[in-house]
Amino acid sequence: MIETGSLIDGKEYLSTGHKDSAVINPATGETIAREACADEEWTGRIVRSSVEAYRSDAWQSLTAEGRGLLLYRLAGLLEESEELVEREVMDTGKPVSQVREGEIPLAASILRFYAGAADKMEGRVKNAANGSFYLTFLEPYGVVAGILPWNYPLVNVAMKVAPALAAGNAIVVKPSVETPLSAVTFGKLCIEAGLPPGIVNIALGPGAVTGNLLVNHPDVGKISFTGSTGVGIALQKQ
Repeated sequence: MIETGSLIDGKEYLSTGHKDSAVINPATGETIAREACADEEWTGRIVRSSVEAYRSDAWQSLTAEGRGLLLYRLAGLLEESEELVEREVMDTGKPVSQVREGEIPLAASILRFYAGAADKMEGRVKNAANGSFYLTFLEPYGVVAGILPWNYPLVNVAMKVAPALAAGNAIVVKPSVETPLSAVTFGKLCIEAGLPPGIVNIALGPGAVTGNLLVNHPDVGKISFTGSTGVGIALQKQ
Protein backbone atom coordinates (compact mmCIF):
# COMPACT_ATOMS: atom_id res chain seq x y z
CA MET A 1 0.00 0.00 0.00
CA ILE A 2 1.47 3.33 -1.12
CA GLU A 3 1.04 6.37 1.13
CA THR A 4 0.99 9.59 -0.89
CA GLY A 5 0.13 13.22 -0.36
CA SER A 6 0.57 16.75 -1.61
CA LEU A 7 4.07 17.92 -2.48
CA ILE A 8 4.98 21.32 -1.01
CA ASP A 9 8.49 22.78 -1.39
CA GLY A 10 9.66 19.34 -2.44
CA LYS A 11 8.30 17.61 0.69
CA GLU A 12 5.43 15.11 0.62
CA TYR A 13 2.77 15.52 3.32
CA LEU A 14 0.67 12.50 4.30
CA SER A 15 -1.95 14.40 6.31
CA THR A 16 -3.42 17.58 4.84
CA GLY A 17 -6.76 18.16 6.54
CA HIS A 18 -9.32 16.63 4.18
CA LYS A 19 -10.41 12.97 4.35
CA ASP A 20 -8.21 10.43 2.60
CA SER A 21 -9.12 8.89 -0.74
CA ALA A 22 -8.39 5.39 -2.02
CA VAL A 23 -6.47 5.01 -5.29
CA ILE A 24 -7.54 1.94 -7.26
CA ASN A 25 -5.71 0.16 -10.06
CA PRO A 26 -8.47 -0.12 -12.71
CA ALA A 27 -6.85 -3.19 -14.30
CA THR A 28 -7.13 -5.26 -11.11
CA GLY A 29 -9.66 -3.45 -8.93
CA GLU A 30 -7.07 -3.46 -6.15
CA THR A 31 -6.65 -0.51 -3.81
CA ILE A 32 -3.00 0.44 -4.30
CA ALA A 33 -2.63 3.72 -2.40
CA ARG A 34 -4.00 5.95 0.32
CA GLU A 35 -4.12 9.55 -0.88
CA ALA A 36 -4.08 12.42 1.62
CA CYS A 37 -6.31 15.19 0.24
CA ALA A 38 -5.83 18.91 0.89
CA ASP A 39 -8.46 21.01 2.65
CA GLU A 40 -8.84 24.80 2.46
CA GLU A 41 -6.06 25.56 4.94
CA TRP A 42 -3.58 23.25 3.23
CA THR A 43 -4.52 24.38 -0.27
CA GLY A 44 -3.84 27.94 0.85
CA ARG A 45 -0.49 26.82 2.22
CA ILE A 46 0.38 25.22 -1.11
CA VAL A 47 -0.44 28.42 -3.03
CA ARG A 48 1.53 30.57 -0.56
CA SER A 49 4.52 28.30 -1.09
CA SER A 50 4.21 28.80 -4.85
CA VAL A 51 3.92 32.59 -4.47
CA GLU A 52 7.05 32.70 -2.31
CA ALA A 53 8.96 30.48 -4.73
CA TYR A 54 7.89 32.61 -7.69
CA ARG A 55 9.04 35.80 -5.97
CA SER A 56 12.32 34.30 -4.73
CA ASP A 57 15.68 35.48 -5.99
CA ALA A 58 16.45 31.92 -7.06
CA TRP A 59 13.61 32.02 -9.60
CA GLN A 60 13.55 35.69 -10.55
CA SER A 61 17.28 35.75 -11.25
CA LEU A 62 17.07 32.70 -13.51
CA THR A 63 17.29 33.57 -17.20
CA ALA A 64 14.99 32.16 -19.86
CA GLU A 65 17.91 30.07 -21.06
CA GLY A 66 18.39 28.79 -17.52
CA ARG A 67 14.75 27.76 -17.28
CA GLY A 68 15.12 25.91 -20.56
CA LEU A 69 18.17 24.03 -19.32
CA LEU A 70 16.26 22.89 -16.24
CA LEU A 71 13.45 21.57 -18.43
CA TYR A 72 15.98 19.69 -20.59
CA ARG A 73 17.42 18.15 -17.43
CA LEU A 74 13.94 17.21 -16.21
CA ALA A 75 13.21 15.47 -19.52
CA GLY A 76 16.32 13.33 -19.12
CA LEU A 77 15.42 12.35 -15.57
CA LEU A 78 11.89 11.49 -16.66
CA GLU A 79 13.20 9.09 -19.31
CA GLU A 80 15.41 7.35 -16.74
CA SER A 81 12.85 6.99 -13.94
CA GLU A 82 11.69 3.43 -13.37
CA GLU A 83 9.54 4.59 -10.46
CA LEU A 84 7.62 6.89 -12.79
CA VAL A 85 6.87 3.98 -15.15
CA GLU A 86 5.75 1.81 -12.25
CA ARG A 87 3.48 4.48 -10.75
CA GLU A 88 1.86 5.33 -14.09
CA VAL A 89 1.14 1.66 -14.80
CA MET A 90 -0.38 1.14 -11.33
CA ASP A 91 -2.36 4.38 -11.48
CA THR A 92 -3.94 3.83 -14.89
CA GLY A 93 -3.91 0.06 -15.38
CA LYS A 94 -2.23 0.49 -18.76
CA PRO A 95 0.25 -1.99 -20.26
CA VAL A 96 3.83 -1.20 -19.34
CA SER A 97 4.72 -1.15 -23.06
CA GLN A 98 2.30 1.73 -23.65
CA VAL A 99 3.88 3.76 -20.86
CA ARG A 100 7.49 2.97 -21.80
CA GLU A 101 7.14 3.34 -25.56
CA GLY A 102 4.43 5.97 -25.76
CA GLU A 103 3.79 8.18 -22.78
CA ILE A 104 7.33 8.52 -21.41
CA PRO A 105 8.79 9.59 -24.80
CA LEU A 106 5.85 11.92 -25.45
CA ALA A 107 6.12 13.59 -22.04
CA ALA A 108 9.87 14.03 -22.51
CA SER A 109 9.38 15.54 -25.97
CA ILE A 110 6.87 18.04 -24.57
CA LEU A 111 9.38 19.12 -21.94
CA ARG A 112 12.12 19.50 -24.56
CA PHE A 113 9.86 21.47 -26.92
CA TYR A 114 9.13 24.09 -24.27
CA ALA A 115 12.73 24.02 -23.07
CA GLY A 116 13.67 25.21 -26.53
CA ALA A 117 10.87 27.78 -26.56
CA ALA A 118 11.83 29.36 -23.23
CA ASP A 119 14.22 31.95 -24.68
CA LYS A 120 12.12 32.63 -27.80
CA MET A 121 9.14 34.39 -26.22
CA GLU A 122 9.58 38.01 -27.20
CA GLY A 123 7.60 41.24 -27.16
CA ARG A 124 6.84 43.41 -30.18
CA VAL A 125 7.60 46.89 -31.45
CA LYS A 126 4.82 48.55 -33.45
CA ASN A 127 5.18 51.80 -35.36
CA ALA A 128 2.57 54.49 -34.68
CA ALA A 129 1.78 57.97 -35.96
CA ASN A 130 4.22 60.90 -35.80
CA GLY A 131 7.26 58.68 -35.56
CA SER A 132 6.31 57.16 -32.20
CA PHE A 133 6.12 53.46 -31.46
CA TYR A 134 4.62 51.00 -29.01
CA LEU A 135 6.47 48.36 -27.01
CA THR A 136 4.79 45.20 -25.81
CA PHE A 137 6.31 42.87 -23.21
CA LEU A 138 5.37 39.33 -22.28
CA GLU A 139 5.26 38.77 -18.52
CA PRO A 140 4.47 35.64 -16.47
CA TYR A 141 1.17 35.35 -14.60
CA GLY A 142 2.90 34.39 -11.35
CA VAL A 143 1.21 31.27 -10.01
CA VAL A 144 -0.65 29.01 -12.44
CA ALA A 145 -2.95 26.18 -11.37
CA GLY A 146 -2.95 23.15 -13.67
CA ILE A 147 -5.96 20.87 -13.21
CA LEU A 148 -5.61 17.45 -14.84
CA PRO A 149 -7.96 14.69 -16.02
CA TRP A 150 -7.68 11.04 -15.03
CA ASN A 151 -6.54 9.79 -18.43
CA TYR A 152 -2.90 10.22 -19.53
CA PRO A 153 -1.91 11.75 -16.17
CA LEU A 154 1.83 11.82 -16.96
CA VAL A 155 1.45 13.40 -20.40
CA ASN A 156 -0.98 15.95 -18.99
CA VAL A 157 1.29 16.96 -16.14
CA ALA A 158 4.07 17.61 -18.67
CA MET A 159 1.66 19.63 -20.84
CA LYS A 160 0.80 21.88 -17.86
CA VAL A 161 4.20 22.23 -16.25
CA ALA A 162 6.46 22.73 -19.27
CA PRO A 163 4.89 25.89 -20.78
CA ALA A 164 4.23 27.40 -17.36
CA LEU A 165 7.88 27.11 -16.34
CA ALA A 166 9.22 28.10 -19.74
CA ALA A 167 7.29 31.38 -19.45
CA GLY A 168 8.61 32.01 -15.94
CA ASN A 169 5.63 31.01 -13.80
CA ALA A 170 5.31 28.79 -10.74
CA ILE A 171 2.64 26.10 -10.96
CA VAL A 172 0.38 24.15 -8.63
CA VAL A 173 -0.62 20.88 -10.29
CA LYS A 174 -3.84 19.21 -9.16
CA PRO A 175 -4.06 15.73 -10.68
CA SER A 176 -7.29 13.77 -10.77
CA VAL A 177 -8.10 12.28 -7.38
CA GLU A 178 -8.18 8.92 -9.21
CA THR A 179 -4.63 9.14 -10.65
CA PRO A 180 -2.29 11.11 -8.37
CA LEU A 181 0.78 8.88 -8.26
CA SER A 182 2.73 9.89 -11.36
CA ALA A 183 2.17 13.60 -10.69
CA VAL A 184 3.73 13.33 -7.23
CA THR A 185 6.67 11.38 -8.65
CA PHE A 186 7.02 14.00 -11.40
CA GLY A 187 7.10 16.75 -8.76
CA LYS A 188 9.95 15.00 -6.97
CA LEU A 189 11.88 14.77 -10.25
CA CYS A 190 11.49 18.56 -10.60
CA ILE A 191 13.43 19.00 -7.36
CA GLU A 192 16.06 16.50 -8.52
CA ALA A 193 16.41 18.45 -11.77
CA GLY A 194 17.33 21.56 -9.80
CA LEU A 195 14.10 23.57 -9.90
CA PRO A 196 13.70 25.73 -6.79
CA PRO A 197 11.40 24.13 -4.18
CA GLY A 198 7.84 25.41 -4.53
CA ILE A 199 8.04 26.25 -8.22
CA VAL A 200 6.23 22.97 -8.94
CA ASN A 201 3.87 22.02 -6.11
CA ILE A 202 1.38 19.13 -6.27
CA ALA A 203 -2.01 19.55 -4.59
CA LEU A 204 -3.98 16.32 -4.10
CA GLY A 205 -7.72 16.15 -3.61
CA PRO A 206 -11.09 16.05 -5.35
CA GLY A 207 -11.97 18.71 -7.89
CA ALA A 208 -15.03 19.80 -5.92
CA VAL A 209 -12.79 20.68 -2.97
CA THR A 210 -9.13 21.23 -3.84
CA GLY A 211 -9.78 22.17 -7.46
CA ASN A 212 -12.42 24.76 -6.62
CA LEU A 213 -10.20 26.24 -3.90
CA LEU A 214 -7.41 26.74 -6.44
CA VAL A 215 -9.76 28.27 -9.01
CA ASN A 216 -11.06 30.79 -6.46
CA HIS A 217 -7.74 31.62 -4.80
CA PRO A 218 -6.81 35.29 -5.28
CA ASP A 219 -3.10 34.52 -5.70
CA VAL A 220 -3.63 32.14 -8.63
CA GLY A 221 -3.17 34.20 -11.80
CA LYS A 222 -4.23 31.64 -14.40
CA ILE A 223 -6.10 28.34 -14.58
CA SER A 224 -5.17 25.66 -17.11
CA PHE A 225 -7.86 22.96 -17.09
CA THR A 226 -8.24 19.75 -19.06
CA GLY A 227 -11.40 17.74 -18.48
CA SER A 228 -15.09 17.54 -19.20
CA THR A 229 -17.11 20.34 -20.80
CA GLY A 230 -19.44 20.47 -17.80
CA VAL A 231 -16.65 21.00 -15.29
CA GLY A 232 -14.95 23.49 -17.64
CA ILE A 233 -18.15 25.57 -17.76
CA ALA A 234 -18.47 25.45 -13.97
CA LEU A 235 -14.85 26.59 -13.53
CA GLN A 236 -15.31 29.41 -16.03
CA LYS A 237 -18.34 30.65 -14.11
CA GLN A 238 -16.32 30.65 -10.90
